[in-house]
Amino acid sequence: MATWRLPSDAEIHDILVERLDRQHDGVGLVVGVVDERGERLIAHRAAAYADVATPGGDTIFEIGSNTKVFTA
Repeated sequence: MATWRLPSDAEIHDILVERLDRQHDGVGLVVGVVDERGERLIAHRAAAYADVATPGGDTIFEIGSNTKVFTA
């Protein structure tokens, strides 16, 4: 059985590029990681939205129905 490992920052960034630039599945994403190395953010803005600021740690996102999972 394979063991799970946290993807590297570069691998996470590649996932964001795939979702935003290739699958056109949003404008921007920010991933927060907390591990033994500390806290860090990996962010990406879709290339098609060059006029939109790249998201970061202070960006406010609408989470919509995602909270239903946590409040049910």
